[in-house]
Amino acid sequence: MGHDLGDNGHEEDIDEDEYDKEAIQAAAAEMEYDWEPACHDLYGDNDMNEDELEDPAFCNMTQSQIQQEIAACLAAEECAAAQHPLITRFLDIYPSSKLGAVLHQSNCLDEVYQHSFSSVLNPWALFTSRLNWEVTKWAKCHGPSSTAFSELLAIDELQEALNLSYKNTMQLNKIIKTKLQERWPKFHHWEVLIDGQLYELYSRDIMECICVLWGDLEFTSHLLLKPEQQFVNEDHSSHQYHDMHTAKWW
Repeated sequence: MGHDLGDNGHEEDIDEDEYDKEAIQAAAAEMEYDWEPACHDLYGDNDMNEDELEDPAFCNMTQSQIQQEIAACLAAEECAAAQHPLITRFLDIYPSSKLGAVLHQSNCLDEVYQHSFSSVLNPWALFTSRLNWEVTKWAKCHGPSSTAFSELLAIDELQEALNLSYKNTMQLNKIIKTKLQERWPKFHHWEVLIDGQLYELYSRDIMECICVLWGDLEFTSHLLLKPEQQFVNEDHSSHQYHDMHTAKWW
């Protein structure tokens, strides 16, 4: 038990253990700022002004929190750079290369498809008229059942009035199957027996699929014929990879 003078000048009894505990807490609170470096020291040269450095929300952050904040900012900058990378193309380094050059040119799939019809003057082939084609498009795109569409065409004089080239769904499907040229390779089917279990497999020839994709005009703007390197910083020390053409080809 110790003694101290109170506010009124009289001596008061003080619990020494309680006094020591409060003194230790006070000293620890004062030393806390010495244990952690100043906020601006972690950032070094930065664009933060004094008001931002003196912001309580910032200065009360622990060292770990500040480092996490820095890492998040760097990651955000790298992500932004990745969206707009600095690109070095193969032909920029080797301009005499014939990489990606056209070796020979043949008819595209659209032209092959057009030449497959005997009547090139009919833009609605393989149907006889625009109305015939529109009815077919409606039947296939709007989802009526095969039975419902056949029943619709069975209405007296409807098929004749529309001058359709088919009378029911079965005839329509036959026209599409036999006269419409398939642009995509056919599926091959085979069966495999494994441990007494029979499995059915379907596949297409990969080279035929590649030829169809490369021959489709709709994909022209998406074809990548030349390799390139993509960097996220000015000194080209951070190389990003994603699609095959961005790999290290040279």
